[in-house]
Amino acid sequence: MKHQSYLRYLLIGGTLLSSVCAQEIVTLDKIQIAETYSAIDERRDNSIAKRIINGEELTQYGDANALEILRRTPGVTISNGKGPSAAPGKGYTVVMIDGETTSTGTSKRASPLEQISPDMIDRIEVMTNGSAEYTAESMGGIVNIVLKKPKAEGRTSAKVTLGAYGEDLSETAYVQREGKLDKISYLVNLTASENIKKDRTDSVTDKTALDTDEERDDKSINRSLGVRAKLNYTASSRLKILYDGSVTFNHDTDEIASTTMTEGSATPTNHYRSHDDATNTMLWSALGAEHRFGEDIFEWKAKIHSFEERGDLESLSSPSLTNRKEHDYVLSRFYGLQGDYSALRDEHFIKAGFELKRSDQIDETTRVVNGVDITSANDTIQMKEDKLSLYVQDEYSVNEWIVLTPGLRYETLKRDYSSTSDLDYFAPSLHVLFQMTPKDNIRASVAKTVRLPRLSQLSESINSTLDENSIHRPDVIGNPNLTEERALSYELRYEHFFADKGLASIGGFYRTINDKIENMVRFNSVSGRYEQTPQNAGEGSLWGVE
Repeated sequence: MKHQSYLRYLLIGGTLLSSVCAQEIVTLDKIQIAETYSAIDERRDNSIAKRIINGEELTQYGDANALEILRRTPGVTISNGKGPSAAPGKGYTVVMIDGETTSTGTSKRASPLEQISPDMIDRIEVMTNGSAEYTAESMGGIVNIVLKKPKAEGRTSAKVTLGAYGEDLSETAYVQREGKLDKISYLVNLTASENIKKDRTDSVTDKTALDTDEERDDKSINRSLGVRAKLNYTASSRLKILYDGSVTFNHDTDEIASTTMTEGSATPTNHYRSHDDATNTMLWSALGAEHRFGEDIFEWKAKIHSFEERGDLESLSSPSLTNRKEHDYVLSRFYGLQGDYSALRDEHFIKAGFELKRSDQIDETTRVVNGVDITSANDTIQMKEDKLSLYVQDEYSVNEWIVLTPGLRYETLKRDYSSTSDLDYFAPSLHVLFQMTPKDNIRASVAKTVRLPRLSQLSESINSTLDENSIHRPDVIGNPNLTEERALSYELRYEHFFADKGLASIGGFYRTINDKIENMVRFNSVSGRYEQTPQNAGEGSLWGVE
């Protein structure tokens, strides 16, 4: 009830604020349309193939969050974000927020992308092939979500969105204030949402010549509240200090009620009920600075990111009279320091940088069946990872028509979980831009990339489907013996830009993959349950035309 109260007050306040600030919001829409045009110009001139999504494209489809935007973006493959289906094996595209890699598979229930409102996003950059500047883990391309930055002028904006899923309302409220106080530019926004979904399904299956009819009711409620602040302090023309911080609270409730009738039976053959209740907190904080030395720029950032989740899951099935209870706790956090140096030298634009990162993850699960504690040693997992990255990249203008962008990235990491492993690799890349005419481009690129198993894929802790377990709803278990996937990617593309800012392009890609990770589902005769585990499945290739 408390969640509903704060949301109602925020909706009322947001509605009033919307009417007061209507003129400013209309002005903002005009600016966004102008940015859409400049995005096409930037795509034409950028030395690395990059699609820019901003302005009206971010809001015209009514997406509730960044995850929904990316799901319908061509060429992007990411995890679903919730439940066992989101765990190991899904999602080749690396997703970044302001240039920082964001795991989409840490939680058993939620994705960080679900906490980002479209109104918080300035632009989304989609790169289809690897680049030394970002990460070697770009086998399926890179998506960089660039959040809005403080602007000098004062502006308050608000937005209230109401929708419906069946007979249930979905509500989202967004309020943002940005402005400037002397040398400090600031941006603060608040997002609150409540989404309710109810589904009823009736399915018939054929087992041993008898039809089985299952009636199933699913209900999910999600409530979230998030606050983000960005501060820019311009000490001088050569020094700018930046802070970025956010905290998000999320509460999920999922209920399932299922009744199964078998043909010829006068009474139900099975009843199943489950209740899943979880809360999580996401914390992000980063402090950095930008130093200018003539035409050279040095940027550094110290950061900490933390995700904590507690969940209680209970199921009851009959006629077996099985009562299962689980309490799970997940803590994932990382500390990092990164630096980037940019220098302009005649026809060369050189960038170099480093990143140090420590990641920790704790998975703890307590399991009780009919009052008996069956928790095992594998239900408590602690994992650590230390990573060092170095890169150098040169954007070299051979002449007014040809730009070459060679780059080299080196990464080394040490992982400590059930066993300890050391790994290092080089990831070279080369991008070529040939501007045939002011309106026609030919692009080519080749990049060596990797895909590392996430810490959640290495964890042997079980993400259980309780009494719903079947070949279609298996338990999900990590594999500590997974090795990284490696790929070599080639791309070729032709682009034509029209005078009215339109664009037509055709391109193709080809990738060879070693040690490809695939999800394997098997029946465990000891536990009597279906289990899904990621495995290295050998070599593969992938090609396509867009």
